[in-house]
Amino acid sequence: MDQLKRLLTNKYYPLTEVKKMEDEFYNLAVKGNDLKTYIRRFQELAVLCPNMVPNAEKLLEVFISGLPRSIEGNVTAQSNPQTLGKPST
Repeated sequence: MDQLKRLLTNKYYPLTEVKKMEDEFYNLAVKGNDLKTYIRRFQELAVLCPNMVPNAEKLLEVFISGLPRSIEGNVTAQSNPQTLGKPST
């Protein structure tokens, strides 16, 4: 399965395209107050390039870094986030 994935990636996502996605991923930020678009694109890039971050903690760190300071402070100070999943009720 890994070999098939590698072949498909090489054919449809050449290294230049992967590099562009990685750059976008690490520089992605909320534009205005459009959190929905930010979250959707972040999730797309995380799925398309799963090897960009070594673990869930780093993934969360990259996600938070793209948030506006006002939201970033609330997320890190109040919720002590552990994952990107939905909060349990």
